[in-house]
Amino acid sequence: MKIGELLVKSKYITQVQLDTALQLQGRINDKRIGEILVTLKAISEADLMKCLSSLSNTNRFSSCGKANILVIDDDKSSCDLVKHFINKIGHSCVIANDGFAALGEISKNEPDMILLDIQMPKMDGREVLRIIKNDKLLRHIPVVMISVIDDIDTVVCCIKNGADDYLPKPFSISLLKARIDACLEKKCWIDNERQLYKELIKSYDALKKAENTRDTFFHMVVHDLKNPLANILSATELIDSTIESIDKEFLQKLSLNMSKSIKYVLTFVDSILDISKLESNTMPVLLKDINISEFSTELCEQFKLHANSLGKDFMFNRAREAVTVVADEKLLLRVLQNLFSNALKFSPEKSSIILSVTACAKNIIFKVANEGPLIPDEYKTRIFEKYFQTDQNKLACKGTGLGLTFCKIAVELMGGKIWVEKEQDTRNCFKVLLKKDRKCVNIANA
Repeated sequence: MKIGELLVKSKYITQVQLDTALQLQGRINDKRIGEILVTLKAISEADLMKCLSSLSNTNRFSSCGKANILVIDDDKSSCDLVKHFINKIGHSCVIANDGFAALGEISKNEPDMILLDIQMPKMDGREVLRIIKNDKLLRHIPVVMISVIDDIDTVVCCIKNGADDYLPKPFSISLLKARIDACLEKKCWIDNERQLYKELIKSYDALKKAENTRDTFFHMVVHDLKNPLANILSATELIDSTIESIDKEFLQKLSLNMSKSIKYVLTFVDSILDISKLESNTMPVLLKDINISEFSTELCEQFKLHANSLGKDFMFNRAREAVTVVADEKLLLRVLQNLFSNALKFSPEKSSIILSVTACAKNIIFKVANEGPLIPDEYKTRIFEKYFQTDQNKLACKGTGLGLTFCKIAVELMGGKIWVEKEQDTRNCFKVLLKKDRKCVNIANA
């Protein structure tokens, strides 16, 4: 609502008085109509201030919160008056009595607006204005020059140097209020634009990262599928060219290699699809209370047989008491299988893989530990990223680079977390923390 309309509606003035004021000034800007009405004695300055205060509640800047206004003036009495008024209209005020003090204050706490006197000792207002407007981090701050100098050349010089407005002393309170409102509204728009710009930059960076991830994805798919498919193609061509004389034992060897290649391709494709489903929340997560003793019995038998077949040992350290864990049984099984599979790949011959279950007050912690090359500290977070493999892993054996990514997403969907630590300076230990009580699981599926 405009000031004139608000004054009439609040019955401070009549419509006739407002029309008279508008006729005298030829329908001037609404922000100065209050001064005219005070001059015509249609309203007192005190009543005008009440009305302006009411209007300020709907001012656009109010959505940006309480403003911090810096007053730079060497006149103590003038500073005290302005500070009292600024506090009265709901903003905070800081005083600086010279240019050097002002710049120090700005560096500590950036103001939303500055009222700057021109004539000051040590450093005058024009120099302070020049420094502020030449600083790309400060130039957005609205600056209103105030001075007893009422020279048009001085006004033009300040405006050219970036000042937003100019008020000659002594100025009326209503005029000062209007200038503060206008500058703070402008500052609010600028702040909104800067925030929007930051969000656009953030979105752009996220888009670039997504594009890089996509490019990495396609390169990984092409690379990881090319070799097994080439092996299958070579085997079929060899069989076709020697079908009449091929040795049975050699044929069985080719068949076994083809079978391994096909299994790798299927596992790779399944991993991609499963991660996509988990990330898009299209894979159902069915949480329930799982008895760890019953769950681990068959699983550990499988792990032990697999480890022994590769000349390695497997040990299971179960929780001392019978406990349950809140999880999706299929997802938990796959997480532990992935961790066990990695432990087998990267552990030396005749070493041990250890699966442990520890019960805490509210949590259950699964640990899968193995000897072998220790994961460097700088990789302990990155190994859960898609397709990431350490140089040691790349040399040690072939993998999809998706197993740990699946584990991380799956564990987090079950309301838990996963990480890796060094244990006894000789082992990599992957830990999975899940909740014992459904009430503690902080996810929508729970």
